[in-house]
Amino acid sequence: PPSAREDLNYAALSSGSVVLDSSPSTKNALSILQPSKDKYAISPCSTSSYFTVGLSESVSPSRIVLASWEKYSGSIANFTVSLGEAPNTVKPFAQFEAEQTLGIQSFNLTSAPLSRYLRLSVLSWHGTSLEHYCTLSELRVYGLSVSEVMKREWEEGKGRDKEGGYREG
Repeated sequence: PPSAREDLNYAALSSGSVVLDSSPSTKNALSILQPSKDKYAISPCSTSSYFTVGLSESVSPSRIVLASWEKYSGSIANFTVSLGEAPNTVKPFAQFEAEQTLGIQSFNLTSAPLSRYLRLSVLSWHGTSLEHYCTLSELRVYGLSVSEVMKREWEEGKGRDKEGGYREG
């Protein structure tokens, strides 16, 4: 069966992704869709934050990657990932806890539905006792496209005969 494409970030600005909505207190939200150690979304650590992202296409996400490069700010501690086929239909899918570290962190999603929209909701931040501002440098989403999901279902299910070959018509 096909595995998730690790070379295609479905949340990249260069692929057509867009930040549709973010917390009112968040500045530079679009920065999370661009790989840069010098740009980041920034929010007061005293508030929760969210980002609603229109992915470049419908995908069954298998992995979410967060990057935080800013040394003098707080970073994400606990967050939820919500998924849906329309911005107003996203539903909570998974909750994660991130480590208090600089760099890239990866979070696996299991059996995620096909989704065109993803909402990252920050529930809490690391470093709130030391820093006034908290940042997120980058969000990446990897997974299977619609055609890859269909191919996998075909190969795993009714598309194969008892000997493992393809059935005709």
